[in-house]
Amino acid sequence: SLHDALPISGAQAVEFMGGPKIPHTFCRTDAADDTGCPENGRLPDGAQGAQHLRDVFYRQGFDDKDIVALSGAHTVGRCHLSRSGFDGPWTHTPLKFNNEYFRNLIELEWKLSDRTGPGGNVQYEDVGTGKLMMLPTDMAIKTDPAFVQYAREYAKDEELGRFWGGKALTQYGRVTKKVHLEEEEGAYRFPQGVGKGGGRRQPGEPALLGVQEGHRAC
Repeated sequence: SLHDALPISGAQAVEFMGGPKIPHTFCRTDAADDTGCPENGRLPDGAQGAQHLRDVFYRQGFDDKDIVALSGAHTVGRCHLSRSGFDGPWTHTPLKFNNEYFRNLIELEWKLSDRTGPGGNVQYEDVGTGKLMMLPTDMAIKTDPAFVQYAREYAKDEELGRFWGGKALTQYGRVTKKVHLEEEEGAYRFPQGVGKGGGRRQPGEPALLGVQEGHRAC
């Protein structure tokens, strides 16, 4: 199914780029339509700050350390102006899973950027080269007293960052790992506030990477 193809592709990509192995279990089915999907706006908005990150991730069972580790996924890829309203890469090695994101965030000096043009989204660029970027949510990791202590740890120790990054990414695919499940009709359901009643699994089955509401695992 497409619902299997997307998460396994992401897990394999992380591993291929030097990241940790992320568990994956097959046998999902695709939904017939989008009626079981949550409303837009449940993912983090890069233009926001620290409290927004907590509002989004606390309700999913993550703590401050998890939030910082998840932000470390910005070590790969880049933003595209036409898609997100932001532009540029976070690192010089956007195809490698390493701790350069944290090293850049903590060690480099950052300033407001005009790369998005007049009236565009606020973002930051490194003072030294002007080639790298950070989102407001990234800068919140650096300026928030609770967040920054973990960012400094990951910047100093790549293996530590790799471990917690992999743990957080796995956990993000397995929201059920830290969220109490409600039992209903012999199956488990995400509680109110996390999903609209999809993402079921049978008692005793492990939580599955990428299971989303409206989709049943066999």
